[in-house]
Amino acid sequence: MVKVKTPGRICLFGEHQDYLGLPVISSAVNLYMKIIAERQVERTASFYLADFHTRKEFELNFPLKYTKERDYLKSVFNVLYRRGVEFEWGINATITSDIPVNAGASSSTALVVSLVKLLLELAEDPRKDLPETIAEFAHEAEVLEFNEPGGKMDHYTCAMGGVLFIDFTRGKVEKLLPTLSGFVLGNSLKPKDTRGILRRVKEGQTRALEELAKKYPEFDPGSTPFAEVEDAIKKLPNELRPYAEAAVKNREITMKARELLSLANFKHEELGRLLWEHHLILRNLLGVSTPEIEKMLNEAMKAGALGGKINGSGGGGTMFVYAPGREEWVKEAIERIGKPAYIVNITHGCVVF
Repeated sequence: MVKVKTPGRICLFGEHQDYLGLPVISSAVNLYMKIIAERQVERTASFYLADFHTRKEFELNFPLKYTKERDYLKSVFNVLYRRGVEFEWGINATITSDIPVNAGASSSTALVVSLVKLLLELAEDPRKDLPETIAEFAHEAEVLEFNEPGGKMDHYTCAMGGVLFIDFTRGKVEKLLPTLSGFVLGNSLKPKDTRGILRRVKEGQTRALEELAKKYPEFDPGSTPFAEVEDAIKKLPNELRPYAEAAVKNREITMKARELLSLANFKHEELGRLLWEHHLILRNLLGVSTPEIEKMLNEAMKAGALGGKINGSGGGGTMFVYAPGREEWVKEAIERIGKPAYIVNITHGCVVF
C-alpha cells in the first residue's frame, strides 16, 4: 500500500503571468489531497472519492478513452503509459481532500500530481523521486492533454513545495523564504470560471503584448520597464490597453517581491502593500475579482491584515491575506460574513506519508 499527499497552493505574485512566460511567486500551503492505494492483479483502476461518496472504475485498456471533460484519472494513466510505465496491474484507491474545490487553490492539480506520484511509486519507477519530472507529467495530463490554456505554476508548486520563484522562460525555479507565515485563505463559495477567465485574459494579454511590440520594437516582456512603454501602451486600441498595462506592471511587482523575499529580514508591511497593489491590477485592469471577494478582503483588512489578493484565475473561488500575528482575528472576520476561512502555513511538496 502507498499513501501520497499533495498540498494546495496560493499564488503570491504573477497571477495570469506564467502562461505568458513571465515569472511568478507561489507557495504550497498545508491543505492536502491524499490518495491511499494498492496494486491489484486485475487490470482495473478503482477510485473511491470519499468526499463525494462515489466510486469511479475503468479497465486499463490503452489508450484509455475519455468519457467526460477533464477526465484526469484516465489522462494520468495515458500520459504515464506513453512515458514508458507498463501497467500489468491495476489499483484500488481512496481519495480524500481538504483543499477547496473549484476555488483557485489547485485542488485539481493536487489530484493529478498525487496520482502521478502514486503510480510511479507503485511501478517502482525511478522518476518517482524527481519533483520536476512529476510536475511536467502532471502538466501534460491536466493541461496539454485537454488543450487547456493554463501554465505550469500549479504543478511545480504542488510537486516541489515551499515558496517558489518560477521563471520558465529562463528555466529557473528558485526556493525563497521557507519560514514565511501569516496567511489566511478565505473561500467565497462561488465556483470560478477557470476556462472562461483564462481564455479571455490569456488571449487579451497575448494580443496586447504582440501589438505593443509592433509599436515599440525594443520591447521585452520580461524586462522593459512600464515607464519606458507607457506612451506606446496609450497608442494601443482601447480594448488592449488594460491587458498590456497589467502584464507589464504585474511583472514589475513580481520582481520587486522576489527582491523583498530574498532578504533575511524584510518589512512585512511592504509585502502586504505589494500583494494589494497586485490585486488592484487584477481587479481594475483584468476584471477577475467579484463582489464577494472584495467584501472578504475588506473585512480582513479591517481586522488587521496587511494586504491580500484574489487567488487563482478569478471570477470566484478563494482569496488570501497576509496577516502575521493577526491570523485568528482575520479568520474570524471572514467567517462572520458567512465564508469559510483557513489559517494556512507554507509546507512541503508531494510526498509519500
